[in-house]
Amino acid sequence: MPSLLCRQRIPSPPGFGAWLRLLGLGAALLLSFHCGGGGSGSGGTTTPPAQIYTVTFLAGAGGSLAGTTTQTVAAGASCSAMTAVPDTGYTFTNWTGAALTTTSTNTLTVTNVTQNLTITANFTPQTFTVTFLAGADGTLTGTTTQTVAYGGSATAVSANPNVGYTFTNWTGANFATTSASPLVVTKLTQNLTITANFTQQSFTVTFVAGAGGSLTGTTTQIVAYGGSATAVSANPNVGYTFTNWTGANFATTNANPLAITNVTQNLTITANFTPQTFTVTFLAGSGGSLAGTTTQIV
Repeated sequence: MPSLLCRQRIPSPPGFGAWLRLLGLGAALLLSFHCGGGGSGSGGTTTPPAQIYTVTFLAGAGGSLAGTTTQTVAAGASCSAMTAVPDTGYTFTNWTGAALTTTSTNTLTVTNVTQNLTITANFTPQTFTVTFLAGADGTLTGTTTQTVAYGGSATAVSANPNVGYTFTNWTGANFATTSASPLVVTKLTQNLTITANFTQQSFTVTFVAGAGGSLTGTTTQIVAYGGSATAVSANPNVGYTFTNWTGANFATTNANPLAITNVTQNLTITANFTPQTFTVTFLAGSGGSLAGTTTQIV
């Protein structure tokens, strides 16, 4: 009996089918509007605008920038390139900033920007090394290796010759030769190596013949410090005898020939001669006498 009841058709109330059709149409319209199928406008879900960030480039002391220093960049995009330009006497060092990996690359392009950034170009004053060297036979007084800023000056350095030598000059690549000592190098714009040069001293020894004689040998000689002159002989004329050698700062001697040793200054040495003299003696034989000077030096 219950089974029969379940299978029994229950009659619909009047207008029920039309009501169901209206209900379905409304649901369809509502669904279409919710999904973007209805209404005015572009339709669909609106995509939010990309986030924008500001990247600011700054130049530290000693340089400037080439490029746009303040840039507005969409999230994930890249900045336009920026170049750091050092002033004269400076070199570019690096780019630094919060959230930026320090880099010495120049030119810089920042990629994948995801936040505001302030980036600074750093510069370092140029410095140069001045090296002073002593050549053979001398020494230096002063700081021989100096680090000097661009356009600056090195402290003074003096060249000191060894005994028997004289200071000649300073020479070096890209350096104007000079004999100034002490030396002060100014307006440095490059590394320099400067050498002090020394020359062995030499002296002139001059031999002169006084009246009554002549000389054999080289009468004018150039002798290095501490060296010796070659021998010179004094030759008296007939009727003269050689006496000695004399001269300022020279020990008188009658050595002949003469060899001068250990020369340490210029010398002028004169050979002196003396006229020969003879004794004439007059004698009176037996039976007479003499009138006059009986003994004469002639």
